[in-house]
Amino acid sequence: MLLSTIFLTLLPCFAAANPIKIRAGGPTLKPIPPTCTLTNPLPTSDCILTTTTNGLKPASNFRSAHTLYQSYFDLPTSTNELWDQCSQQCYGYGDKDECKSAVLAREVPVPEGYYGGAGGELRVACLLFDGFLAAGDFEGAVEGQWVDVRAGNLHCGT
Repeated sequence: MLLSTIFLTLLPCFAAANPIKIRAGGPTLKPIPPTCTLTNPLPTSDCILTTTTNGLKPASNFRSAHTLYQSYFDLPTSTNELWDQCSQQCYGYGDKDECKSAVLAREVPVPEGYYGGAGGELRVACLLFDGFLAAGDFEGAVEGQWVDVRAGNLHCGT
């Protein structure tokens, strides 16, 4: 009994320290194999995951139709490391090829009702989608929000 009480008391500490890592309800991190590629759908670049864009977000209609999973957290971790974890969660999500795209950004407003909260706080977000993103699926964000955006479509061979 005492051990389970201690575990439940400390669980939020571990979740806060590793927000994208394996946790109840979260997709498993799974390394992306060489048979898969991530292509950048952001409208400002033809490069593959090398350019970040400030002030662009997935359009509301795309998000409402295609969101599989979303997590919001506040950590001073490098964007490169967070992007690796977010894209690996996409690969590890559900059955084969269920997650088609991922977006990572800083200064994203947490939606109202997320874990019962009021929403509005600006956090780092990892969003996973069941559809491929295209340049036209992005829209402008409020000034100072959706910064250091990374996006990728996950394509895996057979």
